[in-house]
This record gives sequence, C-alpha cells and structure tokens, in this order.
Amino acid sequence: MNPFNILALSGGGYKGLFSARVLSCLEKEFGCPIAKKFDLIAGTSIGGIIAIALALEIPAKEIESLFIEKGNIIFKKRHLWSKGILFNSKYNNSGLKDTLTILFEDKTIGDLKHRIIIPTINYTEGKTQLFKTPHCSELCKDKNTKLIDVAMATSAAPTYFPIYHSTLGDFVDGGLVANHPGYFATIEAQKYLNQDVQNIHQLHIGTISQKFISSSSNCILTSSFLSWGAKLISLIFSCQENTTHFFLKYVLGNRYYSIDAETSDEQAKKIKLDAVSEKSKDLLMQKAESAVQKFMGTENFKFLKNYSALDFDSNCNDI
Repeated sequence: MNPFNILALSGGGYKGLFSARVLSCLEKEFGCPIAKKFDLIAGTSIGGIIAIALALEIPAKEIESLFIEKGNIIFKKRHLWSKGILFNSKYNNSGLKDTLTILFEDKTIGDLKHRIIIPTINYTEGKTQLFKTPHCSELCKDKNTKLIDVAMATSAAPTYFPIYHSTLGDFVDGGLVANHPGYFATIEAQKYLNQDVQNIHQLHIGTISQKFISSSSNCILTSSFLSWGAKLISLIFSCQENTTHFFLKYVLGNRYYSIDAETSDEQAKKIKLDAVSEKSKDLLMQKAESAVQKFMGTENFKFLKNYSALDFDSNCNDI
C-alpha cells in the first residue's frame, strides 16, 4: 500500500500563530496548498480552526495574517462592570465568531476539499465528539454542518470562552480530551480509511511546549478549584499532549515528527494562550521559523516535499 500522511494541529489559543507561521513557511517552500501534502488533517481548538481553513485551501499566509490582525478582537477582555465577571468566562466569543464568519462564510463540512477530523466535547451528551468529512460511506452525518459551528465547538476553552450553545448541542473545547489530535487521527486512518499502521506517517505541529509544575508553595498545595482557574486547564492540555506524543512515537517510530519549540521561564511569561502583545507575536514568529529550519534538515521533510496526497472524493469512494 502507498503511504498515508496525517497532519495533526494542537490547540493553544493565540499560540496558534506559531502553527500558522510554520505552515506558511512550508507552503511557500512547497509552492502549493499545504493540504495537498496530507491525506487527513486533524485539528483541535485553534488547531481545528486552522485545519478547516487549510481544508478549504485558504493560504496559510492569510491564516497567519488573521492572527496578527484579529487577535485583539478575539481576546477582548470583558469590562470590569460586566455582570458576573468573576463567574463568567474571561472573554465572550463574539469576536471569535465574527472572525470565523468572515473566514468561513456559510460553508459546511461538505464544502471542504480535504479530509478532516475535529475533536470537541458534546457537553449536552457528556461525551467526546469528532466532526468529520464524509470520507467513507459510514461518515455522512456531518456533511451539512456549518464550519462556523464546528470551529466554535472545538475552541470553547473553559474559563477563557463560554460553552458554545447551538442547535447541535452545547460544546466545550476539544483540548480537554485531545489537545494533540494525532491519536484520534491515527485510529481514524486505520478504522475508516483502511490503512495499515505501518503505512501511516504523521506530522504534528504544536503551539510551544510549556510545562506546568508545582512550586511547592502552600498557596498551591492547598489551593481550591476556584484558585486553580486557567492553570488547571493548561495543565490538562499539556499532559494530554505529552501522552499523545509518547503514544505516537511508540506506534509510528520515525514516521512521526513533531514541529514544536520550548521556552525559557522568562519567555513563557510572554507566551500564553491569550497573550496578544507585540512581544508575544515576535517570539512566536521567531520560534516558528527556527523550528521550520530544523525540520528542513530531516528525512521527514524530504518525504513531505515529495509526497502528494490521494484525491478526496466527498462521495466516500476514493479509497
């Protein structure tokens, strides 16, 4: 069988600028829409939004520009006098939804040109849900789902954004179960696309690795759930990502590569899920370009450069 190539995009809020810049650099290098290099694209939260845009063949450079131009609109803090500010999410989701409306218009999953899976949590039913393109005959139920609803559902990060309420149900950020969606993508390729694990290759693009560890201070060791706040969400995202990374390295071996970067303690203060400062932007861009340069010297890069994905037939009979 021919190789089967997966792109997995992690969640991470505004740190998704790192992912967008990496993709922009690679797209320029390859001279074609980056989605043409992958048989399946999986994305969670901001990674899910980027995945949808790539599957529409929106240029990665345009996605990168949206971060720079719309970041302050998406992460616009509530006024101090907002009702229930202490018990509401840090941001409302109107800026995000307005941005996605411009980007995706009224398009549906059926309009996508490439296969995707997007994890989220269906809070109405209390379970993980994966939005998917109709890439086999069993997977046609999401075809008419609007892309805006999918993007909003996967990116409703607790404490940062409110639960996303829609006619499909109430949804919470997919990062709670799959901040790195590569595990789900690998299973998807085997179960629904008839791929042997030995043929699967995967490129993961992260959003700057950060460790969240105890300071051993009394205030942390005795802290309540309320005082944990966003730190608990970040810890869950980080640990889930590390677990998936370990699993994929074991299962796929050298057919798995992760483009990511680490930060010093000082840099970590500038790079956060909702940090939209000029310092944050510059650092994310610098880290991305450095990571791409490192990747370009690998066998995984050579494989990707010479690879062309299978055509996607939305009638479910391409494989």
